Amino acid sequence: MTAEPPAARATGAGRERATRLAGRVERVHRRVALGLGACGVPVVLLAGLARSRLHGLLDTWWTQALFDTTFLLALYVGALALVGLPWLARADARRYLGAVTLSASVLSLLALGEVGVRAFRPTEARLRGQAGATILTQSDQRLAPNREGQAGGVPLRSNRFGLRGPDVPAEKPPGTTRILALGDSYTFGSGVLEERTWPFRVAALLRERFPGRAFDVLNAGHDGFSAADERRELEHFLPLVDPDLVLVGACQNDHWIHAPPYDARRRWRYALVGDDLAAGAMHRSAMCAVAALAYDKCLLSLGLRDTQAAVHEALADAEGENWRAFLAAHGAMQELAARAGKLPPLVQVLANVTRRGPAPDGGPMHARYLEGLAAIGVRAHTALEELAALEGEYLVLNDWDPHPNDKGHDAYARAFVRELLARGYLDERGAPRAPSRPR
Repeated sequence: MTAEPPAARATGAGRERATRLAGRVERVHRRVALGLGACGVPVVLLAGLARSRLHGLLDTWWTQALFDTTFLLALYVGALALVGLPWLARADARRYLGAVTLSASVLSLLALGEVGVRAFRPTEARLRGQAGATILTQSDQRLAPNREGQAGGVPLRSNRFGLRGPDVPAEKPPGTTRILALGDSYTFGSGVLEERTWPFRVAALLRERFPGRAFDVLNAGHDGFSAADERRELEHFLPLVDPDLVLVGACQNDHWIHAPPYDARRRWRYALVGDDLAAGAMHRSAMCAVAALAYDKCLLSLGLRDTQAAVHEALADAEGENWRAFLAAHGAMQELAARAGKLPPLVQVLANVTRRGPAPDGGPMHARYLEGLAAIGVRAHTALEELAALEGEYLVLNDWDPHPNDKGHDAYARAFVRELLARGYLDERGAPRAPSRPR
């Protein structure tokens, strides 16, 4: 009988050890996968529920990052366990191990892709989510009073009136000019530090010009407000805070009063960006934001989605309910101020901005707003003169979010100050003039 060569014996021993190791790995993976498979779905559902309900505990960037990471890991492990269960039921450990290897490889590629996009597209690395507005109360669309938190990736605090900014006394101190700012997210300052939003920049510029005068600001802007909401806020705050100046930032979707921004029959085309989880991912992931941009441009190129200008025009039909309500709301604000013995609200049509400076002609509705407001006796102005000096500059928060960054807000503020001085709203000491004096 021929003896087995040493090399063959070594090979056989190696195979035996590999088989034993594979058996141990199979038993461990089987137990882990069976356990996670049984609780994977509940874990993911509970994590998702907690993620949407526990924002009050996530007031710092690191707690948000930790919770997001835990949630995504739970989602990944639960999905992996469920995928591996059918193969383990057939005692096919090799396919399960293949699934583990494949999913780990895909996860690694996604991580590398995220790093690469952030490295080569630095603007995407500044994505700021709107989630996490921990001090927001939806009952009256104002902030809970005297709270601190985060929203849009920046610190957020509210005063006693439930408005963004530092606390101000209910009774206006002597020698103080009080400013009430009305508007939507462009006024609230989504994604922008408090002191760099246009209402607070207006006060800062006026303090520089009138160093002997005090100026305080109440920022009554809020995400999604229309002209009708701004009229309601003015009616509420006029007797409450006794402002000397009322500044209105008219954003070019303020006429969306009685109609949703998109046709309900086309909702499927916006499902990607409308879903809360997808929107949260796009705010936190540069790769997701780039994918959303590609999706959006693809729909536009195929003619499956109306352009922004077309949507604006459809809702701003001169005979339509939205346009009439928009003009009526601005007329009502002028009347409210007059009845209260205040200076007429100063309105600026906030020009749209882009990654390369101001939008052409200020945006699709810019001229229409100026003409419509002038027709009812509201002398609105624009910041196109100030924005022209920023041609070629990056003026939005990031490639996915068209809200203005701090440069855009500064241009709006300078235009407001220019008009306040040119129209004689303030005297040589910075005090408000009598209501009959503005030009």
